[in-house]
Amino acid sequence: MPGMTMPTGLVVLPGEGEVLPGTDVRNTIKVPTTATDGALAAFEETTQPGMGPPVHVHRHQWEYFRVLDGEFEFLIGEHRYRAPAGTVAVVPPNTRHGFVNVAPTDSTLEFLVTPAAEIDEYFRRLTEMLATGVRDQEALDALGAEYDSINVAPPLDAGPTPS
Repeated sequence: MPGMTMPTGLVVLPGEGEVLPGTDVRNTIKVPTTATDGALAAFEETTQPGMGPPVHVHRHQWEYFRVLDGEFEFLIGEHRYRAPAGTVAVVPPNTRHGFVNVAPTDSTLEFLVTPAAEIDEYFRRLTEMLATGVRDQEALDALGAEYDSINVAPPLDAGPTPS
């Protein structure tokens, strides 16, 4: 990738990374698993209003999120949080979590997964499945389970945050 240097470090300039095609959700792999020998992977995701992943659990991975633009609502464990731009959320292993864009326009966040395992390959395969029209939840769940992303509930809705 242009703008990246190795092996003493890694620089990814704005607008760079491996863009995964999508419509409702657009992911860019900013730091692939191979660049860190599996220590972490970093992504940037732009999500349309009302969209987000299924509520899921990673058995072995931590996730770090930072809202870059817009506003999301996060579910971490049993708690829901409004998350405007600048918010950071950290999710430990074995914790159910999800998020939904609650802004009236596209919202963007960055997220890091550690250890990365092969999480970038999961997003490549997921994007490919969705691009070819696969919407079978059983197939999507099986793919997630293969990469330690266990779907446990449908995506969050963008309704009011519970008090």
